[in-house]
Amino acid sequence: MYFPPRFDHKRAILLGSLVEMAYNGFQSLEADRTWHLPAEYRLIDEIKYSVIANSIVDKDSPIGNFILKLPLFKDRKISEIPIGFIAHQKRAVYLIFRGTQNSTEWINNLNARLTSFLIDGHGSVHDGFLTLYLNVRDKLLDVAKTFPKKSEIHLAGHSLGATLAVLAACDLESTLGLKVASLYTFGSPRIGDNDFATAFNRSFAHKSFRIANSSDMVTEVPFPSRFAGFFGGYFSHVETPVVFTVQENDNIKNHQMATYLAALAGCRRNPIRSFFEIFG
Repeated sequence: MYFPPRFDHKRAILLGSLVEMAYNGFQSLEADRTWHLPAEYRLIDEIKYSVIANSIVDKDSPIGNFILKLPLFKDRKISEIPIGFIAHQKRAVYLIFRGTQNSTEWINNLNARLTSFLIDGHGSVHDGFLTLYLNVRDKLLDVAKTFPKKSEIHLAGHSLGATLAVLAACDLESTLGLKVASLYTFGSPRIGDNDFATAFNRSFAHKSFRIANSSDMVTEVPFPSRFAGFFGGYFSHVETPVVFTVQENDNIKNHQMATYLAALAGCRRNPIRSFFEIFG
């Protein structure tokens, strides 16, 4: 595995481990058991979205309120689904997102139409990813406004969570004027068009790392051009890639967070390369 300049191997493993904890949060909900972070972290808030049946509904919006009053939905329970968390450890603040785990999220993944991103000059992004992000955005920004001034903000996500981490990083810097210290994604699909990738790279290429298993099919979607007339679109990957190859002869295992963490744990930075990166 090639480690580009500024890539922090230890931080990648740490953030990957936190992503696994986000998966544990969802699994705890499914098993109806209590979930908590290790003692060294202080949970600031869980990142949750609202669902009714198989639809994401923003209950605080006028449209959401209208939908909830319809007879079909009136007596249906709103479920709050955790898709990540915000935690604090000393000066570090972590915004962590898990990947796809239920039918609602799969439906959004398949909505691959390009739509304008909410920040001017940032092109267009995957409509399904943006829809889910907008459902958690208000709460996320409200919490971010309370971060201590000298906090080091680190974001990470796997798969669908990688797309949310990327969108959140853009939003935190552009909307709130906060500075993101690092962004590490694992098994990320393509998120937006070339205009989005260009705008993102201008701000984040030196502190954002897209870790990808070359055997992971998820990293190859949505397609970079239309296929069969309607699949995909003109999507581009964001930088900076950190690529490895692990072939488990199983599409699910090739994509799993555990596979990514095992690959990182099995790699060590070449000390000679590190010397030249620092002093060359």
